[in-house]
Amino acid sequence: MHHQIQTAAPPATAHNFLLYTDGSGHQDKYGGSASLVIENATGERFTTSAANYGTTVSRAEFEGLLSGLQSILEYNGKLQDRPTVAWYSDRESLVLAVHGFYRRKAEPDLWARFQYYETLFSITPLFVPRSTDPLHDVVDRMASEGRIMMKEYIESVRLEGLDLTQPKLEE
Repeated sequence: MHHQIQTAAPPATAHNFLLYTDGSGHQDKYGGSASLVIENATGERFTTSAANYGTTVSRAEFEGLLSGLQSILEYNGKLQDRPTVAWYSDRESLVLAVHGFYRRKAEPDLWARFQYYETLFSITPLFVPRSTDPLHDVVDRMASEGRIMMKEYIESVRLEGLDLTQPKLEE
């Protein structure tokens, strides 16, 4: 199926932006997300990364996509036309959901945010198998390192007597 999608998609050079995203998560609920954007006309590159506690791999992956689209919006300023974005992800289920092959039922809050970006951009979702593209490997490492840094930070604060993973108790 992905071969058919990629064959029918415009080439990367026909898009205004290339967007590589990844999310990292673990059963310990720590997660990280990252994006790498390349503007085709200038070759300029910019990245985003974030880390969370209380998330899943699916949410982290989706957050990488949303933060990448937001960074294009901020970079591009007031959009004069509808820029095209070739989006590369190794999360097959998310790529197929964006294409419309799967229902958009999980993470309704993230899908609501995504619908906004669909009105601003023409997005071509493309699946890239893990460890097959050096640019995607960069965002994979960024997301993983963000997850690890968040875990180490929260655990160090916990050692100081503050547990950021627990809700604040009313006094």
